[in-house]
Amino acid sequence: MSKININIFEDDTLISEEISQVKTSKKIEYIEINNAYVVIENENTIVYTNDIVNQNDISYIKFRPKKYMDDKNNFNKSIEIEKCILLNTYFPNIFYHWIYDIIPQLIINDISENTICITLPLKFSFQIDSLRYFAPNSKIYSDEGIYKINKLLISYPTTSLLMPKEFVFDFFRKKESFTNNLYSNIYISRKKGFKRRILNESSLIKYLKSIDFKVYALEDITFTEQINIFKSAKFIISAHGSGLTNIIFSSPLCNIIEIYGPGCGERCFAKIAHKLGINYSALKIKDLAYVNIFEKIFYEFFPNKNPYHFRINISLLQNFMQSNGFSEKSYVLTLQSSQMRRMMLYSALR
Repeated sequence: MSKININIFEDDTLISEEISQVKTSKKIEYIEINNAYVVIENENTIVYTNDIVNQNDISYIKFRPKKYMDDKNNFNKSIEIEKCILLNTYFPNIFYHWIYDIIPQLIINDISENTICITLPLKFSFQIDSLRYFAPNSKIYSDEGIYKINKLLISYPTTSLLMPKEFVFDFFRKKESFTNNLYSNIYISRKKGFKRRILNESSLIKYLKSIDFKVYALEDITFTEQINIFKSAKFIISAHGSGLTNIIFSSPLCNIIEIYGPGCGERCFAKIAHKLGINYSALKIKDLAYVNIFEKIFYEFFPNKNPYHFRINISLLQNFMQSNGFSEKSYVLTLQSSQMRRMMLYSALR
């Protein structure tokens, strides 16, 4: 286990925080089960097998001996498959976990023409889009039902303490290499998220747009569009959340500012950025914010339901951005230069 330092801006003070970076395996690990039945039902996965399976790291799948197969499930009508990968993980409907915990499991079979996969029912477009993107020729079964499989492949977790393992970085970099042609500044909005929303985001967006930032809610764009946006980004700002998952496709020349709201202690994106060689820093907000006094009173009585919304001091962000290499002055000069060129071209055409 190694240590890395990240810069955090808090109360107009720059501090250095030391976090641990876990060493992970360079090769995917998986188990192979012969003559198994897989039951997908009500977002649960049950594997019936007589093989002995080490379940310690894959407790999100239930393993049962075949003698417990219930007749009511009508196993005689199961779909028969010779060989397939069972894609599963904790929280598969969360974008971060889907991308870093599910998609790399495709490595097991090298995503060949004949790859067949079984997964839980697909509820979101990013799940469908990402499978099409990374496994365009694979056959995906995502319906509830019973599957009889001659050779079943199940991956052990592809992350450790939320940090993608070594082979995960290799997988994504080989599939989608980064570019040094960076031309956009982007802000990722959490306006559609339930938790950790910035309540004065409209003021923040107004400021960021004035200095040439583009604003995206990733729920509104396709997975392929997300990849292209992050590949071309030279400066990324986002509150902590799944919106930063796509930094795996960003260039080492990119700069990232992650905004930590109250109650946010996870540093997974700092570790990922460090692994990728990306310049990373964080802005930490300590105080909770509420829409009104009634909301504040409610969450004081029910703190476990608190969504941890907050407000951001835009002047504080301005200072922090400048300390991390973003210059409003250089942007204005660039804009003026661009306007001057357009005026000269217009005059020449007259």
